[in-house]
Amino acid sequence: MTKKFLNSIAVLLSAVMFFSVIPFAASAAKTEQNVGASSGTTGDCTWTLDGSGALTISGNGQMADYWLYYDDSGEEYVNYPWGNDITSVTIESGVTNIGAFAFYDCYGLTDVTISDSVTVIDPSAFEDCIRLTAIDIPDSVTVIGDGAFRDCSRLISVKTPESLTTIGVEAFRGCEKLTSITIPAGVTSIGDEAFYNCFGLTSVYIYDLTAWCRLSFMVYLNIYGSSNPVFYTHNFYVNNELVTDMVIPDGVESIGKAAFCGYRKLTSVTIPDSVTKINAAAFFCCGRLKNAGIADSVTSIEAYAFYGCESMKSVTIPESVTEIGAFAFGYLNRYEKIEDFTIYGKAGTDAERYANENGFKFVVGEEPAIKTGDVNLDGSVDIKDVTEIQSALADFISLTAEQRTAADINGSGDVSITDATLLQMYLAEFDVVLG
Repeated sequence: MTKKFLNSIAVLLSAVMFFSVIPFAASAAKTEQNVGASSGTTGDCTWTLDGSGALTISGNGQMADYWLYYDDSGEEYVNYPWGNDITSVTIESGVTNIGAFAFYDCYGLTDVTISDSVTVIDPSAFEDCIRLTAIDIPDSVTVIGDGAFRDCSRLISVKTPESLTTIGVEAFRGCEKLTSITIPAGVTSIGDEAFYNCFGLTSVYIYDLTAWCRLSFMVYLNIYGSSNPVFYTHNFYVNNELVTDMVIPDGVESIGKAAFCGYRKLTSVTIPDSVTKINAAAFFCCGRLKNAGIADSVTSIEAYAFYGCESMKSVTIPESVTEIGAFAFGYLNRYEKIEDFTIYGKAGTDAERYANENGFKFVVGEEPAIKTGDVNLDGSVDIKDVTEIQSALADFISLTAEQRTAADINGSGDVSITDATLLQMYLAEFDVVLG
């Protein structure tokens, strides 16, 4: 089963889900109900529209919510009074929310200013605003509602406030040009498909790894996570440092469902003895992940937890683990088994059961210590390891902590061109001792 096939199924399922919940959320034609007025009321507030298309919302309290309807010909319109050909919106101080569908399909909208009295951006408020390229969400906002920026296909930049706690279902779905996103530490919920099809994401920033581990993301078909922005990104930053070797903080009790799903630069993870559960698809398709240090406190490793981690050739599973879900280890992302995958553990434990049921090699004991010279951690010392050192010295790649240990041929505590030279000499059978 290919990833492309899974994507196709995911798209189909998401479409079914979406239309069953919001049956009026899409149509081939877009029209609006525009009564031709230049001012009026919206909930507790007032609005004015000038001749240039600049809309201003004023007052104290809530805007009204609006809804999508169909006329007799089957075309859709929203019952907001200002029409959808506005060019800018200013939400003045005193307004506490941006109403549902308030600016849906405002195709000419390019500038939005939101005062710091606003606490909620309601569902679909800016959905289909296809010319909106940037949005600065003030520090007062706690909730970005379902579909709030859905299909804003040219949205590049979003400033998220520290006050934010909730990112709704499909909030940024289809924002395919969005390049980066910061998830504040206070966010406790990211809805299903919140970042679905955000193919342009290159960087995700967080500032609290403990808080991130508490989040759980939707998993399609038990394996596929697309509500998590990390799934699409190449760069995941914690406190502005790019993560390659991850150390889960002490105090984390479980690693959330699909928490690091698809992150392609992760090479190692160390799991502390406060963790008892690794949830489904937590490290799904982390293709460069080679080493997972699982603490003796872990009792449950759910299905697909390390599925698709093709660089991981072996793992030590402690005897504390009494539950290992389907395809948790040892599989490529096409349900093919990783060649010669080896599980180390204690006889009679769930580790041995999983190995036997899946046809993997089981070895009593722990994985052998890191071998000096085996820089790419593939179990052998050869010319590829020399290339790995040279690539690291040229800043083409970064070495994990384990790789740096293996690359320190002369035991100096550092990796230099001397180590590459000594390793070449060793392979040429000169009198060189590794380590």
